[in-house]
Amino acid sequence: MTELQPLFAEVEEVLERMISQQRDKVRDVALDILPHLSPDEMQDPHDHPEVSDDATFNFEDGLLAGLLSARMALRSTVFDGLTPPIS
Repeated sequence: MTELQPLFAEVEEVLERMISQQRDKVRDVALDILPHLSPDEMQDPHDHPEVSDDATFNFEDGLLAGLLSARMALRSTVFDGLTPPIS
């Protein structure tokens, strides 16, 4: 255990909260466009051109992709072996 482990755990917790908030935002934007979308259908928005062509949806979905990429990069470099992943 290192003295930085509590800091790494806190950083990952904050990142997880940000990802959760952004997932909610992406879902809300998609449902504003097509209220009947199911959670499974939202996983592949390209099946619904109304959603995939929307600039706001793409912006918010891009932010989510960036947060997920940051989490993956941190876990594979900084956090590797220092903290268990938060699920």
